[in-house]
Amino acid sequence: MNPIRYAFLLALLLLLGTSRPAIAQVVEWSRLDRNLSRNNGAVQAATTDLAGNTYAAVRYDSVRAGNTRINALGGGDILIKHDSTGQVAWTLALNGVFVDNQGLKVDPATGNFFVSGALFPGATWNGSPLPANPSNYAYFYAKCSPTGALLWARARPYLRSPALAADALGNCYLLGRAVGTTTVGGISADSSTVLLVKADGTGTVQWQRKLRGSLPVGTSGNVNLYSYGMGAQPNGGVLVFGQFQASLYFDSGTTPVQTGPGAVPVNFMANVDGAGALRWSIPTIGLARAATADAAGSCYLTGGAFPIGGVAQYGIGVAKYNSAGVGQWSSLQANTSGGYESGRLIAVDNAGAVTVVAEGGFNASTPPTLGTLPLRAPYNVVHFNAQGQAQWVANDWRPGQNFTSALQYAYAAGLGVDIRGNVYYATESKQNLNSATPLPVVQFGSFTLVGAGLGVSRLGIRHNTIAGRVYFDLNANGVRDAGEGPFPAPVVLVAPQAAASGVATPDAAGNYQLYTGPGAYSLSIPQLLAHYTVSQPGNGTYTGSFAGFGGLDSARHLGIQAIANQADVRATLTPYGTARAGFTTRYRLTVENVGTTTVAGGTATVTLDSRMAYISSTPSASRTGQVLTWPYGSLAPFARQEFDVLFSLPTNTVAGTVLNTAATAPLAADVVPADNTAALAQTVVGSYDPNSMEVNYERLTPAQISAQQPLDYTIHFQNLGTAAAITVLLSDTLDFRKLNLASLMLVAQSHSCLWSLATAGPDKGLLTVRFLNINLPERNVDVIRSQGFVRFRVQPRTTLAVGEVIPNHAGIVFDYNAPVITNTATTTVFQATAALARHDAPAWTAYPNPATDAISLDVDLATAGPVSIELLDVLGRPLRQQIITAPAGSFRQTLNLHGLAAGVYLLRLTPPTGPATSRRVVLH
Repeated sequence: MNPIRYAFLLALLLLLGTSRPAIAQVVEWSRLDRNLSRNNGAVQAATTDLAGNTYAAVRYDSVRAGNTRINALGGGDILIKHDSTGQVAWTLALNGVFVDNQGLKVDPATGNFFVSGALFPGATWNGSPLPANPSNYAYFYAKCSPTGALLWARARPYLRSPALAADALGNCYLLGRAVGTTTVGGISADSSTVLLVKADGTGTVQWQRKLRGSLPVGTSGNVNLYSYGMGAQPNGGVLVFGQFQASLYFDSGTTPVQTGPGAVPVNFMANVDGAGALRWSIPTIGLARAATADAAGSCYLTGGAFPIGGVAQYGIGVAKYNSAGVGQWSSLQANTSGGYESGRLIAVDNAGAVTVVAEGGFNASTPPTLGTLPLRAPYNVVHFNAQGQAQWVANDWRPGQNFTSALQYAYAAGLGVDIRGNVYYATESKQNLNSATPLPVVQFGSFTLVGAGLGVSRLGIRHNTIAGRVYFDLNANGVRDAGEGPFPAPVVLVAPQAAASGVATPDAAGNYQLYTGPGAYSLSIPQLLAHYTVSQPGNGTYTGSFAGFGGLDSARHLGIQAIANQADVRATLTPYGTARAGFTTRYRLTVENVGTTTVAGGTATVTLDSRMAYISSTPSASRTGQVLTWPYGSLAPFARQEFDVLFSLPTNTVAGTVLNTAATAPLAADVVPADNTAALAQTVVGSYDPNSMEVNYERLTPAQISAQQPLDYTIHFQNLGTAAAITVLLSDTLDFRKLNLASLMLVAQSHSCLWSLATAGPDKGLLTVRFLNINLPERNVDVIRSQGFVRFRVQPRTTLAVGEVIPNHAGIVFDYNAPVITNTATTTVFQATAALARHDAPAWTAYPNPATDAISLDVDLATAGPVSIELLDVLGRPLRQQIITAPAGSFRQTLNLHGLAAGVYLLRLTPPTGPATSRRVVLH
């Protein structure tokens, strides 16, 4: 046996006999650039530089990247750059330019990037001409600055299945099969030849080399290499891989550099240095799909399709070789079930840690594994440490989804690492025409990408992992027994540390991963439903400590037990949208058993404001005047029943009128009778945006802050489009510096939904609520059923001081459309003063709010006389004042806001007969 192959196989066997920890890694952010044309285009290439910027080329007619829509020019591709935080840095439509598959590569030496592809006649790059054949296609390679500016472009010959690579010295390499007879730099090549070309940072060709294979004697056919590709070496040169049969020749040599049996293809990898010399060529166990090298000269590859005993067995392989081509370690997953599996992409960081994209078993009955890690998605990001031990796996799979029936998933498009070792993963989601739900919905960690297009995600490595399961301890013994599943209500886990707090939410199966920094931590569930306690651990808290990053504390399971015989029914009353004169409005009453014992059926009521004209209710209620009554059956713990009421308002209802509605769900022996009733005060408005946010408290006193008075946020949404919305996605970035994320609680919603909370990275605090398959009709078809809402509760931090403001707004995405941004709902902490609002004054409005340069007031004055308008800061100090003598009747006045800093202010109006009233306004 070849000694190199023997050493490699020995390393493989030793490694496969070693157990390895499995650490799931955190997705810090994930973004989607939507393919608006729905033309089943493609992500051609993606590459990431050392600063974490990701460049991608997409073949879409039209794409929305961030808030920008860009259309293709001349049928060409579109370039998009995302920075290290996921924001879109720029977009560029290429006129008649088509980027090769994997035809983008970053130049690590300068931060520029190389591109290769084909051109239509007259093609331009942001106005700059390119070397094109005036009557047909032309082929090129080029270099661009980090801003997308073209630095230079050079013509190249047509190469079939071209590959592009770049080293850390500023050079680029092209590899491809020659078509016909081609001459490059005086070197002749034909279709039996794979041509390797090196060019320097100016595009000047430095050398050309040829690789060719031969068939066994007595056979005929094309004499060439199969399934070839390459990866760059940072210190110059490339790794070329592929298959041959009888013999492998390099350049003009007549002696084979490697031979095979001829009966079956031989997989090989060759090391070509920066001067164009062949350093070595070795057989490899599997057919490589991607290769790379580190600064020390070690080489890495991944692939699949392993022939064993002459029989092709598909599988996934990852391997490391030293600078001499000697195998160091390997991880192999072989599969005989017929599913096609392979490593697809590979990257290595400066510490020698390897990340690959592994293709899972599309047709396998159970998820395959790589090392000890289950590959639960068609494409999986798997990370190995420098010793070849599998560390973690990340993918887009969702709990409860059947492995064999995946119809929507993300295709792997690009993989890279930055200087700190963070992993950047580019994907492509497409519309699957065979799916019952044609809209792609892909989830990465806490992030949901809705629609076809380019996805870019970052997986952070500067974290430690605490992992376990949150379960319902039915027998209260502090141990998870057989049959004890996940706790059925949402909870938030917190692990405070000196610098920051790690936060986590369990998935549908109760599993969680919480990410922390170095140092000591204590893990607990600080906010539980009132009648439940933590049974495991016994004291309710786990403690531990991490040195540096990459640590794992597993099996940190938390059991939650019920306090016996606690009967508690909670009533919640929520509007679907705002109330308008002359329009129909809908309220929802939610009656929920938040106790620990089944409660007998009862009666729920809603008492409408006297100005409301009742229309209907679902289910149908009995009605006496303005009082609606429903019976409801027994409710088990966590069960709920919902009642909807429709009403309209008279057309002469004055804007600013406060509507007062009450609801009750009384229960005998209720341990918390206060939550059996709910009151709703809703202000009538004029024209409005139905996609909005409101908060129950616009002002909180220091005493309320100390008492942890919760804030209830309601996000209202309505489909204003021209077709039903299959999916609605709400995104709300909660300020974790001002809000206690551990207290987050879902209170009510209009439709079935899922929610998740981003717990690390630049998007920490991002609450995502997903209404999947909601099929929300458009307003023009059904104005009432086109509406929806979600209501959640969270407590302000007790450290907030007088003058601080808690702003909050949300983004609402209907299917493929751009996000609809709601108004900003704000809560201000300040001392009660005489400037607080009075409710016995005439109604008035102030708009726009938030304002920029000026704000207008509208009021109906009962009598003529002086009107005082004042603008005050949150401490009640006057900043602007106007006194105007006005006639009785409609009065409108505009107040100039120029020169004021952005923030929250108080606008006070004093009519001729008093009293003074005020309201909060926001200045952007």
